[in-house]
Amino acid sequence: MAYMSMGEAHRRITEYLNRFSEAVSSQDGASLTRLLSVSSESPSLLSLADAIITFQDANRLIMQSEKYSQYVDIMVPLFRALQNYRLGNLVDSYQAFEKSAK
Repeated sequence: MAYMSMGEAHRRITEYLNRFSEAVSSQDGASLTRLLSVSSESPSLLSLADAIITFQDANRLIMQSEKYSQYVDIMVPLFRALQNYRLGNLVDSYQAFEKSAK
């Protein structure tokens, strides 16, 4: 994992949340599939996972924004799943991903 500034981490997380929100609003299933694919070796998802690890307060970012707070039940466990996946904690990643799908 390369060094990432807090500002860059915040930007990447916000960009992901915007793409997720837009995909939900437009009912774009193909985009949602890519955005929710934790097991992918997608550079953008790995970059997001690195941003979540660096920023360490992405959950608060989700909960405090009116635009994203409606997705808190999906995003908080999904971000936990991505973070654990990136750190190699596959059991924890699976359990968090399972919570995001309920």
